[in-house]
Amino acid sequence: MVRELIGLGLPASLQLLAEVSAFVMVTLLIGTLAGRAGFASGGDDLRRDRFHGAARPLHGADGADGRSLGRGSICAPTFHCSKRLGLALAFTACSALGFLFNHTIAGWFLTEPKAAALTASLLLISAAFQVSDAMQVSSGGALRGLGDVKVPVWVAFVAYWIIAIPVGWL
Repeated sequence: MVRELIGLGLPASLQLLAEVSAFVMVTLLIGTLAGRAGFASGGDDLRRDRFHGAARPLHGADGADGRSLGRGSICAPTFHCSKRLGLALAFTACSALGFLFNHTIAGWFLTEPKAAALTASLLLISAAFQVSDAMQVSSGGALRGLGDVKVPVWVAFVAYWIIAIPVGWL
């Protein structure tokens, strides 16, 4: 039983590590962006934590599919997954529409005009990103619930560290 738990838990935790560490790397990279964009480091100018926090989307998922499969239901996981993906898509699409007020939102966090303008432009990118990210997070939760953890860990590593971080930096 312990081997089975490790076989599921280790890849699942490595997948989450790839994602979370990529966000940490983005925070560090944003710090270098702030310096290259000509922002001062003191006062109410661009600060990495406020800048990144203003542009980060919200999302969530669970493992109800695994519980349904464990009860012997083959159709329920597909049904629950479809509902969860639909709900995540609807919520993040509505939330993304709110990002059309990107300059107002940036103004809530930043008073320096250059920093607010840069954050406002990144909020538009975040609006597009959060819809696809919600699909990824919901699908990942469903796969973990179903016990499919080996392929997603490699997909996450390649997607975040081989593709996303270098492309984002460029």
